[in-house]
Amino acid sequence: MQIKMPRRNLNEPMPNGTAVLRLHVDTLGNVRKASLASSSGSAVLDGAAVQALTGARFFPYREAGVALAVTTLMPLNVKGSMQCRGLNPLDC
Repeated sequence: MQIKMPRRNLNEPMPNGTAVLRLHVDTLGNVRKASLASSSGSAVLDGAAVQALTGARFFPYREAGVALAVTTLMPLNVKGSMQCRGLNPLDC
Protein backbone atom coordinates (compact mmCIF):
# COMPACT_ATOMS: atom_id res chain seq x y z
CA MET A 1 0.00 0.00 0.00
CA GLN A 2 1.39 3.39 -0.95
CA ILE A 3 0.77 6.36 1.30
CA LYS A 4 1.15 9.80 -0.19
CA MET A 5 2.61 12.21 2.33
CA PRO A 6 2.92 15.94 1.66
CA ARG A 7 6.28 17.58 2.26
CA ARG A 8 6.76 21.30 2.67
CA ASN A 9 10.21 21.31 1.09
CA LEU A 10 11.57 18.74 -1.38
CA ASN A 11 14.97 18.98 0.34
CA GLU A 12 13.49 17.73 3.61
CA PRO A 13 14.02 14.02 4.18
CA MET A 14 11.04 11.71 4.02
CA PRO A 15 9.81 10.94 7.54
CA ASN A 16 10.66 7.50 8.94
CA GLY A 17 8.97 5.60 11.72
CA THR A 18 6.26 3.21 12.76
CA ALA A 19 2.75 4.42 13.50
CA VAL A 20 0.45 1.97 15.27
CA LEU A 21 -3.19 2.36 14.28
CA ARG A 22 -6.32 1.14 16.05
CA LEU A 23 -8.72 -0.13 13.39
CA HIS A 24 -12.43 -0.85 13.86
CA VAL A 25 -13.41 -3.32 11.13
CA ASP A 26 -17.05 -4.28 10.49
CA THR A 27 -18.48 -7.68 9.52
CA LEU A 28 -17.96 -6.90 5.81
CA GLY A 29 -14.25 -6.12 6.35
CA ASN A 30 -14.63 -2.34 5.98
CA VAL A 31 -12.52 -0.12 8.23
CA ARG A 32 -15.14 2.06 9.91
CA LYS A 33 -12.70 4.00 12.07
CA ALA A 34 -8.94 4.38 12.17
CA SER A 35 -7.18 6.20 14.99
CA LEU A 36 -3.62 6.60 16.19
CA ALA A 37 -2.69 4.22 19.02
CA SER A 38 1.04 5.05 19.03
CA SER A 39 2.82 7.88 17.20
CA SER A 40 5.69 7.41 14.79
CA GLY A 41 7.15 10.69 16.01
CA SER A 42 6.06 12.47 12.84
CA ALA A 43 2.69 14.23 12.68
CA VAL A 44 2.82 14.08 8.86
CA LEU A 45 3.39 10.32 8.82
CA ASP A 46 0.75 9.73 11.53
CA GLY A 47 -1.89 11.74 9.67
CA ALA A 48 -1.12 10.07 6.34
CA ALA A 49 -1.34 6.61 7.93
CA VAL A 50 -4.75 7.30 9.50
CA GLN A 51 -6.04 8.82 6.25
CA ALA A 52 -4.77 5.90 4.17
CA LEU A 53 -6.47 3.23 6.27
CA THR A 54 -9.76 5.01 6.92
CA GLY A 55 -12.18 3.30 4.56
CA ALA A 56 -9.76 0.48 3.67
CA ARG A 57 -11.16 -3.01 3.17
CA PHE A 58 -9.95 -6.34 4.53
CA PHE A 59 -11.25 -9.87 4.52
CA PRO A 60 -13.68 -10.07 7.45
CA TYR A 61 -12.57 -11.85 10.61
CA ARG A 62 -14.50 -15.10 11.02
CA GLU A 63 -15.09 -17.52 13.85
CA ALA A 64 -16.90 -20.78 13.07
CA GLY A 65 -17.76 -19.32 9.66
CA VAL A 66 -19.46 -16.24 11.10
CA ALA A 67 -18.06 -12.79 10.27
CA LEU A 68 -17.44 -10.64 13.35
CA ALA A 69 -16.71 -6.95 13.81
CA VAL A 70 -13.30 -6.47 15.43
CA THR A 71 -10.96 -3.83 16.76
CA THR A 72 -7.30 -4.50 16.12
CA LEU A 73 -3.91 -2.79 16.18
CA MET A 74 -1.91 -2.47 12.98
CA PRO A 75 1.69 -1.22 12.88
CA LEU A 76 2.58 0.72 9.75
CA ASN A 77 6.32 1.09 9.13
CA VAL A 78 7.53 3.79 6.72
CA LYS A 79 11.09 4.33 5.56
CA GLY A 80 12.16 7.15 3.26
CA SER A 81 13.80 6.31 -0.03
CA MET A 82 16.32 8.17 -2.14
CA GLN A 83 14.14 7.23 -5.14
CA CYS A 84 11.59 9.75 -3.86
CA ARG A 85 13.75 12.69 -4.86
CA GLY A 86 12.50 12.64 -8.47
CA LEU A 87 10.16 15.03 -10.23
CA ASN A 88 7.04 13.66 -8.51
CA PRO A 89 8.06 12.88 -4.92
CA LEU A 90 4.44 12.55 -3.81
CA ASP A 91 4.11 9.52 -6.10
CA CYS A 92 6.67 7.53 -4.08
